[in-house]
Amino acid sequence: MKVNEKLKVLRKKSGYSQEKLSEYLEIDQTTLSKIESGERTVTLGILNKLSELYSCTLESLIDENSKPEVIKLAYRSKDATSDDFCQIARANKIILNMKEMLEIRDKND
Repeated sequence: MKVNEKLKVLRKKSGYSQEKLSEYLEIDQTTLSKIESGERTVTLGILNKLSELYSCTLESLIDENSKPEVIKLAYRSKDATSDDFCQIARANKIILNMKEMLEIRDKND
């Protein structure tokens, strides 16, 4: 699956609207729409923010053979703000780091 397709699937699985997600990414909604449709390439900065928000690695977003999983967190989705997305990204970053640490520990056992 191509990067743009993954981004669209991840956004929909997470229940985020393009409008709210574009506010978090600090880009125009039409830019996000073009990224998801493959009409525009995505920058590394945006990919980094999305990898934190979706709690996946950059590699899993870029690698066409990889399928990132969505970690669902409870939050007030109806009136979610950009700050809410920042908090979700912070929590997901911690979760991803813990997951990687556990994988390293398991390899060494």
